[in-house]
Amino acid sequence: MGNRVDWKKLLASQGCWARLLADGVCSWNLRGLWIVNHEIRNDKCVALLTLLRKYKYVCVQEPHLTAAVYPAFLDWCFNWKVFHFSVPTNDIEQGVLILSFTDLSLDWSNNFDTSSYSFQIIEHAKENFYIVNVHLSAGNVVLRGSQMKLIKQMLDRLIRIRLNIVDDQEIDYAMVGLLVLGDFNWCERAEDRFYPVKYDTSGECTLWQLPEENSDSGSEESDCGMET
Repeated sequence: MGNRVDWKKLLASQGCWARLLADGVCSWNLRGLWIVNHEIRNDKCVALLTLLRKYKYVCVQEPHLTAAVYPAFLDWCFNWKVFHFSVPTNDIEQGVLILSFTDLSLDWSNNFDTSSYSFQIIEHAKENFYIVNVHLSAGNVVLRGSQMKLIKQMLDRLIRIRLNIVDDQEIDYAMVGLLVLGDFNWCERAEDRFYPVKYDTSGECTLWQLPEENSDSGSEESDCGMET
């Protein structure tokens, strides 16, 4: 077995990083932001803007930003003064991105996995803190395992450079802060695309029964500035 982790020491060290996320962070698998259906696309853009007013950082998975639609997404970000770490992807099911109303480049640097576009790691400029935004493979457990190994390899490389740790020296993970979020696709069963999955103590997964929608579901923006 590998080196044992002192979890008590590791978790006790994480509280000091909370101030970096005091203004909030959230994660959302959009399953398509820049989609063909203009009405649904507009609804998702409005929802994103609402989240950005509540949370300083919004991490997105599966935005469907292929090269063909990426320029339109850049225009939308420019029009709404949204800053982002993102790249166009080869496949619509790939991709992750981070959005904020604050210029991300002032405090963070971005590191993308450009082999499968399955994750990004952003590193704080001054603090030893990292946010990992993940979208692991939904249907291939072997690929999912290799993606997790790749995340660990890139993260270790960034930490070694930051803390000046040589390759044969162990990393003391209590020296860094780490937030990992996204869509891990642990459930091998078919997903419902509209209702979240819940798990009971027996390991069975079922669907939450969502409350009936309020008739008053207005939003601050009726249009996200996109042409029909």
